[in-house]
Amino acid sequence: MRTKILVTTCLGAIVLTVGVFFVTHAVLARAFDRVQTENLRRNDEIARLALELSRVQPGTSPQLQDGLAEYRATEAARHTMILVVAVLLGGFALLTSALVAILSWSWRASESSQRQRLLQQRRMSRLARRDVLTGLPNRFHLQRVLPRLLARAERDQGRLALLCIDLDHFKNVNDSLGHGTGDRLLDFIAQRLRNSVASHDVVVRMGGDEFVVVATGLPSIAVIDSIARRIRKELSVPVELDGMSLSVVPSIGISVYPDDGTTQEQLLKHAGIALHQAKERGRSTHLFFTAEMNARLSERLSMEAALRRAIDAGELFVEYQPSFDLRTLRPVSFEALVRWRTAEGALIPPSRFIPIAEQSGAIVEIGEWVLKRVCEQLAAWQRLQVPLLPVSVNLSVRQFEQPGLADTVAGIAGGAGIEPRLLYFEITETGAMQTSEQNLGALHALRNLGCRILVDDFGTGYSSLSYLKHLPIDALKIDRAFVRDMAADANDAAIVSAIVGIGRSLGLHLVAEGIETLEQLECLRTLGCTAGQGFFFSPPVAADTCAGLLERLHAERLDETPQSGHLGATPPGFRALASP
Repeated sequence: MRTKILVTTCLGAIVLTVGVFFVTHAVLARAFDRVQTENLRRNDEIARLALELSRVQPGTSPQLQDGLAEYRATEAARHTMILVVAVLLGGFALLTSALVAILSWSWRASESSQRQRLLQQRRMSRLARRDVLTGLPNRFHLQRVLPRLLARAERDQGRLALLCIDLDHFKNVNDSLGHGTGDRLLDFIAQRLRNSVASHDVVVRMGGDEFVVVATGLPSIAVIDSIARRIRKELSVPVELDGMSLSVVPSIGISVYPDDGTTQEQLLKHAGIALHQAKERGRSTHLFFTAEMNARLSERLSMEAALRRAIDAGELFVEYQPSFDLRTLRPVSFEALVRWRTAEGALIPPSRFIPIAEQSGAIVEIGEWVLKRVCEQLAAWQRLQVPLLPVSVNLSVRQFEQPGLADTVAGIAGGAGIEPRLLYFEITETGAMQTSEQNLGALHALRNLGCRILVDDFGTGYSSLSYLKHLPIDALKIDRAFVRDMAADANDAAIVSAIVGIGRSLGLHLVAEGIETLEQLECLRTLGCTAGQGFFFSPPVAADTCAGLLERLHAERLDETPQSGHLGATPPGFRALASP
C-alpha cells in the first residue's frame, strides 16, 4: 500500500513539473513571437519614417538612430528576462525531480526497514513458541494451539488425550554429571519422544524434565493406554553419551477430553494430578485421572492449609515416650512426638499430617518448633533439679538438607540453657541412605556438638551395609513390624537377630520399637537388644507426667533402692505413666 502511494506521488510530481514547464514555455514563446512580430513591424515603420525624415529634414537621423538603439536595448533586456525565467523554471523542475527522487529513496528505505522489523518480529514470535534446547514447541505454543484442537475434537465428537510426562530422578543426572550432560540427554529424549507418537500429535516441552503430548483422533481409551505404554518403553531405553549408558524412566499422568474436562485448564490440571499420583505410587508408571484423585488432592490441600494455620494457632503439642534399658528396666531417654489437636478437639493422627508436612515443606518449620519446645521442656525439668534424660527428636530429610542445621541446633539449645548432649536426633533408614556430602557434613556437625544420631525404622528400607558403616550414627531402632510377630514368627526373630548382630559389629546400640508384651521383651533381651520402647512400658504421655517420673527416679536414687532383676518386674513408676 505504501509503495503504491509513493509511486503515485512521484509520478504526479513529475507530471506536474513537466506540465508547468511546458505551459510556461508555451506562454513565453507565444508572447515572444507576438513581441518579435510587433518589433519587426515597428522597425520597418521606424526605418521608413527615418528615410522620409532624412529627405525632408537632414540631420534628424542621429536622433532616430539613438531611439532605435534604445528600443533595441529594451527588447534585448526583455529577451534576457524571458531567458532567465525559463532557466529558473527549468531549475525548479530539476529541483522538484531531485526532491521526488530523494523522497522515493527514503520511502523505499523505510519500507525495507519495516519489512525487516516484521520479519524479525515473526522470527522472535516463532522463537518465543519454541524451546531453545530441544526445538520442541513450548508452553506458550500449547496455550495457543490446544483450544483449536479442543474445538476440532468437539466438532468431530472425538477424544483428545493430554499426557503429562516427567522423567523420574532426572535431577540425579544433573547433580552427578553436570547440566551440560543433562541438557544433551534432554535433547535426545525429546527427539525420541517426538518419534514415538504420530506426526499430527503435538509434543511440548513445558520446562525442566517435563513434557506434554496432545494426541488427537483417538477411538478408545485402549488406544490412549497403548500410546502411554509405547512412550514409556521408548524413553526407558538407555541412552549412550560419552561412553556412558544413561537410563531415565518416565512417569505419565493422563487426562481425556471430554471425560476429564472440556478446557485446557481442566485437562492440564487433571493430567498433573494423575502424574502426581503416579509418582506417589512408585514412579515408572502411567495413570489416568479419576475423580477420586481430585478428592484426595483437595483433601490434602485443605489439610495442608489447616496444618499451616495450626502452627500459628498453637494446635500442635508434644508428647514424650520413654525408652528403657532392657537389662535394668530403667528409663534411659525420651522420644518427642508431635501431636495435632484441632480447635474443635479432633485429634489428627501423625500418619495423616506428617506425610503432608513432608511434601509441602512445612516439616522444616514444624521440626524447628518441636526442637524449641523440647529444649524449653528440658530447661523446665532442669529448674526442678531432677535428673535429666536425653530427648530424641525426629529429623526429616528436608530438615538436615537445610544449611546451617548444627548452628540452628546450637542456637536453640544455647538460648534455652540446655547442653546439646541432651539432644538425640532420629533419621529414617531411607533418609540415611539418601544423604549427600552436605547432609553427611550436617550429621558430623551435630555429633561434634555432643548430640547422638539414631537410625529410625531400621529394617524397612534397603540399606547398603558398606555405606552404613561410614554414617556418623550411634544407634539403630528396630522397626515395630519385626518386633510385633517375633515371638511367634521365626523369620521375624531371625531378622531381629541379624539386625542386632549388625549393630554389635558396627559398635552401635540397639533400640526395639513397639514392645507390647512380656514375650517380646524376653525375646529381645535373649537376642541381646539393649533398649526398647512400647505400650508394654508406656504410651506417649504429657510432659507433666514425665516430670513426675523424673522426680520419682530422683527419690529412688537418693534412697538407693535396689532394683528387681526378673523380667516380670514392673519398671519403677512406669505403669503409672499409662494413666496420667
